[in-house]
Amino acid sequence: IDAGVLRARQLGELFALLPYVMLATFANAAIALISLRSIETYWLVVLWSASIFGLCGFTLLKVLGKSGEPARTRAPARATVRATRHAAVLGGAWGILPFVVLPSGVAEQVLATNLIAGMAAGGAFVLAVVPVAACAYLAAILIPALLAIYLGDIPASGSLVGFGIVFFMTLCVIMAARHRDFAVKVR
Repeated sequence: IDAGVLRARQLGELFALLPYVMLATFANAAIALISLRSIETYWLVVLWSASIFGLCGFTLLKVLGKSGEPARTRAPARATVRATRHAAVLGGAWGILPFVVLPSGVAEQVLATNLIAGMAAGGAFVLAVVPVAACAYLAAILIPALLAIYLGDIPASGSLVGFGIVFFMTLCVIMAARHRDFAVKVR
C-alpha cells in the first residue's frame, strides 16, 4: 500500500475519534480543577486547566470545521508531523500537572498520578494508529510526571517511577503491534 494512502487512513481513524477524546480531556481537566481547589497552588491549577481547555477548544474547532469535507485518500508526511506535534503539546500540558500538584497532600498525589496514568493510557490507545504521535504524547506526559514523582516527597517514589517506566515500555510495544495490525488490515 502507498505510504500516502496509509497515512490518510491512519489520520482518518484518529480524526474520527478526536471530538470524543477532546470532550473527555476537557471533562478530566474540569474534574481536576474542581477536585484540587483546596491546594496551596490552586492558581497554578487554574492556569494549567486553562491551557488544557484552550488546547481542547482549538482542536475541536479545527476538527469540527473539517467535518463536512470528504475524507482524504492520501496524506503527506507533514500531516503526520503536525499530528505528532499536537500530540506532544497536549501530552506536555498534562505532564505539567504533577509539578503543580505533587507537593500537596496524599489525596492530591493519588489523584494526579491516577489521572496521568489514565490520560497516558487513553492517549496511547487513541494515538496508536499513528505510533510516532503516540510515542511523542507518552514521552511528553510521562517524562515530566515521572521526574516530578522522583523529585517529590512521595512515599515509594522509586517504585512508582519503575512502574511508570514499565508502563511506558508496555504501551510502546502495544502501539507498535496495533500499528502493524492496522497496516495489514488496510492492504
